[in-house]
Amino acid sequence: MGLPGDGGPAGAKGMEGAVGDQGVKGEQGAKGEPGEVGDAGMLGLQGFPGPKGPNGDLGFTGIPGLKGPAGVLGFSGPVGPVGMIGPLGKPGARGPKGSRGEMGPQGPQGSPGPQGPPGLPGPSIRVSMDVQALMESSAPLELESYQNTDASQTERSAEIFRTLRYLSSVIDSMKTPLGTRENPARFCRDLLDCRHTMSDGLFWIDPNLGCRSDAIQVFCNFTAAGQTCLNPVTTEKAAFDVGKVQMKFLHLLSAMATQTVSLHCYSDPVTVTMETPRALRFRGWNGQVFEENSPLSPHGVLDDCEIRDGSWHQSRFLFQTQDTQQLPIVDIQGVHPSRPGDQRHVEVGPVCFL
Repeated sequence: MGLPGDGGPAGAKGMEGAVGDQGVKGEQGAKGEPGEVGDAGMLGLQGFPGPKGPNGDLGFTGIPGLKGPAGVLGFSGPVGPVGMIGPLGKPGARGPKGSRGEMGPQGPQGSPGPQGPPGLPGPSIRVSMDVQALMESSAPLELESYQNTDASQTERSAEIFRTLRYLSSVIDSMKTPLGTRENPARFCRDLLDCRHTMSDGLFWIDPNLGCRSDAIQVFCNFTAAGQTCLNPVTTEKAAFDVGKVQMKFLHLLSAMATQTVSLHCYSDPVTVTMETPRALRFRGWNGQVFEENSPLSPHGVLDDCEIRDGSWHQSRFLFQTQDTQQLPIVDIQGVHPSRPGDQRHVEVGPVCFL
């Protein structure tokens, strides 16, 4: 056999053969080296919130923090309503001895004493009326006649006569008082009973009929059956310039007492609210308290200033009692407004006794 010859030229490309059967899976190759980090992708859309997870365990109590700085002082709040009068406290320590009080009322007349021995004969004087007649009549004394030749005896007789004339004038002034400072009446009703027709006006009275130095000037309302009316020191304060003794006798001489107190108020329309009205409290001369829903409640004791707005208006309270020691009113509580912008002032009227 000879040697192989040179290779011939490539033949024409044949037709593509059919796909062969799938070969056996090869073995996994070795893990390649990690590639370089790529550029960051665009921010995706926010996903929907996930379901709420279970509550975690309660943690330990932390350490208290440091005390913070003090805050700014706030505005003062409105004045609250006056509270109820508290219970009577325990007796305090004995105080120092007070000053001497005013003279008390005259006591009852005592029984007559034993008859004294007869006196020496007096001068011969005949008077038209005896002392008893002098007490029962206001007619002037008339000296009919007296005869005495002794000059000193005549002078003594004239002095006695002048004394009797003076006593007659004193008795007459007591029986028919004028209502002046020198001749005051006990109270206004005496002037009306003695003179029957009188005009209303200012008069002087002395209820305890003591020294005229403590006589007081009052307004006599004869139109209202002779009321004795005392005016307060000022209409803005429940105070009367009358001593306790004179007021005590005026209470004893009277069967009824009346007084009015007015409250003028203005409510700011910006701050007005329909809150519950506040009740006023009035304290009388003997310490008795007048308030709403009490047996001593005066007409209109409820303060309706809290429910009005934008204008001035008046609440008028009328006190009328047969226990004369309850008047006059000496203290009023609950007058001050409870809201800024409101204005109030009280007007205390006279107290009248009959």
